[in-house]
Amino acid sequence: MARMEDVGMKMVEAFLKHAGPDGMLSKEEFKKMVETEVANPEIRVRDIFMNIDRNNDGQITFQEFAQCLAFLANCHHQMKKGWCGVGQKERQSLR
Repeated sequence: MARMEDVGMKMVEAFLKHAGPDGMLSKEEFKKMVETEVANPEIRVRDIFMNIDRNNDGQITFQEFAQCLAFLANCHHQMKKGWCGVGQKERQSLR
């Protein structure tokens, strides 16, 4: 399987492994997922959950989960490029 497909499959598998029968992650299910799937022990589950749960219904849909992962991927990309903490205007002046 190609690398990009593998990433997508792993993302779906992690979500489905921890989601409830309703196909969503409750706060407790999300906490369990973070504890088992994320290597950084300093992650504050409550803060992350509140930021991901955009409609404040106490559940994380797959779409909300995917948006969070896209945000994290973008952060990693910026760090790799050395843009961490640099705004759009500053990045343009670096080119």
